[in-house]
Amino acid sequence: ETDLEKIASVIQTHCVDMKARILVPCFALDRTPEMYMIIRDVMKQNGWDIPILIDSPLAIKQFMVYAKDNPELIEEVENSRTRLCVDWNESIQYHKASGPMIIISSSGMLTAGRVLPYLPHILSDSRNCILFCGYSTEGTLAWDIKKGQKKTLKIGGKKVPNCATIVSLNSFSSHMQHNELLEYYSNIQCNKIYLVHGQQKEKVKFAQE
Repeated sequence: ETDLEKIASVIQTHCVDMKARILVPCFALDRTPEMYMIIRDVMKQNGWDIPILIDSPLAIKQFMVYAKDNPELIEEVENSRTRLCVDWNESIQYHKASGPMIIISSSGMLTAGRVLPYLPHILSDSRNCILFCGYSTEGTLAWDIKKGQKKTLKIGGKKVPNCATIVSLNSFSSHMQHNELLEYYSNIQCNKIYLVHGQQKEKVKFAQE
């Protein structure tokens, strides 16, 4: 409920009031259609029809797979100002676009993908917002942006001012939590387990457990 309130507040502030843009770095599999429908529901509840751009060839392919079993996805696209962007030349036109818009693009941790070319334009304008909806591991660009400790960030070899509003949603992570992981690994028969994701300090502690 708190995150739904955050989404509504962010849209109201940045798209409705400031006529600016919101960038949602989003994992392609499962998370993109989920976030899209949540954002559409919030907008309908508030009487908004702000343009939404889904810019990720992989996310769109998987979006269409989900749509076979969830036709409401296509209904929302057809009955709203939603654009599914696959073509790279079209994507370029949106990088510097002005006016209110919500851009959903991958990857979620800002390690690669269509989301990266948007960052210099979104980050450098204090009217804009980046809305994170998943976990970001230490050492990724998403981690650095969330922490907000750097006034400038190096993106594509160029320094970019870190000026945009940063908002993180805390309830959308699909990762198992501590106790679930312990229970899961306790039931696996194997010689060795490698801990890959996560912060080093926490991984060492968890390995001991």
